[in-house]
Amino acid sequence: MKDKLTRILILLLIIIHGLMINSYAIVSSTDQSTISGGEVTITLKSSETIYAYKVSIADEGGLTFINATSAEGQVNGKIINGAKAKGFNDIGTYKFKTPEVTEDTTYIVKFNVLISKDGETYENVVNSSKVTVKAKDIISESYTTGDVNEDGKINQKDAKLVLKAFAGKIELTENQTLSADVNGDNKINQKDAKLILKYFAGKITKF
Repeated sequence: MKDKLTRILILLLIIIHGLMINSYAIVSSTDQSTISGGEVTITLKSSETIYAYKVSIADEGGLTFINATSAEGQVNGKIINGAKAKGFNDIGTYKFKTPEVTEDTTYIVKFNVLISKDGETYENVVNSSKVTVKAKDIISESYTTGDVNEDGKINQKDAKLVLKAFAGKIELTENQTLSADVNGDNKINQKDAKLILKYFAGKITKF
């Protein structure tokens, strides 16, 4: 009898664990990589349709918070929230500045996420993102400033990659990050994309 109860208990625990995994797996956040002192944008989204959300930072993991955006609602400091009757998948983004490092360092940023899949009841999800910061002095491979896609040309394709990286839609390699930072301010954003387009158009001859 005792063995039977033990087996039932184990089975229940397995079922509960499986339900927790399925619940947690609905929200994902992007892992990021950058150079020492650079900035990263972490994007949060749902793999299933949701109708409301509220996100806060549980642990900045050693990074410095810059700003946040909410895909379907409002931003209140480090908290984003939103709701929409039609449902949606995109939640929002969080931007952080990384510390200066002398060796490769990994940081973990944790988020508390409340989501509603029916517009009434809420589930609490703990989500985390890994941010890898590369030391500048250990990157030995050659790179060309502005040639982000490393095809030997500097054109609108490189600018497009910069904008995608700025929006958190893609993750650049160490060399691509160095190539994308054409103005040398340790940030990858629309300013770099604009300079690349100016170079491509012949309005400037160097970065």
